[in-house]
Amino acid sequence: MPADSSYTAKSLTATVAAAPGGEASVIATLRLNGADTALTCTIAGDATSCTPPAGTTVVIPGGSKIAFHSVVGGGATTPTLACAYRAEF
Repeated sequence: MPADSSYTAKSLTATVAAAPGGEASVIATLRLNGADTALTCTIAGDATSCTPPAGTTVVIPGGSKIAFHSVVGGGATTPTLACAYRAEF
């Protein structure tokens, strides 16, 4: 996609190979220009994936820097985290 194109990000999915277990959790967040966005979700307990509430979207302006950020809590070991989202132009 051209660097100057804006789009809407939606349908975030985050997945880990092994569930965090117990009180442990992994939070996955799409970041826009260094700031967290509304596209965030938490994998906890016996779950191995998460998605934000239905309808959660973020407008990504052209030229923006995007990244995924993860926070591991509650004694979870650092997992291998896979994240993806859908872009609509």
